[in-house]
Amino acid sequence: MTGYSRIALGAALVVLSTVQLSEQAGKIACPAGTFDCGDGGCIPMEKKCDFWTDCKNKKDEMDCKPEDCKTGTFSCGNGKCVRKLIHRCEGVDDCGNGADEKDCKPNECGLGAFYCGNGKCVRKNRKCDGKDDCGNGNDETQCKPEECQSYTFPCGNGRCVKIEKKCDGTDHCGNGADEKSCGAAAAKTKGAKPGAATATTTTCPKGQFSCGDGGCVAMDKRCNHWKDCRNGADEANCAKSDCRGGAFHCGGDSMRCTWSQDRCDGNKNCDNNSDEENCTPEDCKPLTRFCGNGRCVLAKRWCDGKDDCGNGYDEKSCSEEDCQPYTTFCKPKSGKTGKCVPQGTQCTP
Repeated sequence: MTGYSRIALGAALVVLSTVQLSEQAGKIACPAGTFDCGDGGCIPMEKKCDFWTDCKNKKDEMDCKPEDCKTGTFSCGNGKCVRKLIHRCEGVDDCGNGADEKDCKPNECGLGAFYCGNGKCVRKNRKCDGKDDCGNGNDETQCKPEECQSYTFPCGNGRCVKIEKKCDGTDHCGNGADEKSCGAAAAKTKGAKPGAATATTTTCPKGQFSCGDGGCVAMDKRCNHWKDCRNGADEANCAKSDCRGGAFHCGGDSMRCTWSQDRCDGNKNCDNNSDEENCTPEDCKPLTRFCGNGRCVLAKRWCDGKDDCGNGYDEKSCSEEDCQPYTTFCKPKSGKTGKCVPQGTQCTP
């Protein structure tokens, strides 16, 4: 190696070392008792594996061990935790591996779910829909006519079949009910789209609501925040007096009902946001904070550099510890309080 080559190599090593030192100097070490997001952000350790993504890169909700899952959450066994009260045994695979829907007990089935008797729960809107969702057929046996979903035909023997299977020449009910009284009506509607055949011929029994598409649902299913009619007609044009089962009326022009437990939870459930107005501190759900103006916002939106309250209350008097991991803390100047701004935003006087 020539002298020139040795000098060039030495210079390159110096540059590389300088770059590495610069990168190390620029990396902020998270304080003790906090979790390193790996993207420059740090969060309190109790926020790891609590089913809320506090790290911008969602690292705090990855690779969670069973012992990491916080109180009120359920360990999926695949590095994920889900809310026990909301997601465990409610008929939907939230874990991704089905763990939250296995070995369910009758009293564990969540709101709006039906117990199959085999350790499984299914959504109530799948009960009596003409399909075996339980796997043991329990959701399709002993169905009352009023329990049959709007897009099914009640057989009268505890079964329901899809409307499009009525008058198709095959006895799907088992008692021939779906092939009775067809005659000219079936011939007239032959070749029509599924469900269209009964749209103008079905008359709903007294005490049932007509969906307008040939389907009927029990009147107590109207305005209960579940779409029991296939076209959603049972949840449209709801007056306050129509809201069932403790549902909350959205009011105004929306004419909708939503779950009462969704009120003041920091999420917009009514299209006019009325479920998040006129809240009191006592109304605010867990993991939310009161804004002082009748609103509640999620705690993870507090001190995130954005006015979520609408009156700026969530961005006042923020300390460095309050700032969300994807923000930068601006130190207080000349008597003013500190604040948090989105990363990459310059602090202003």
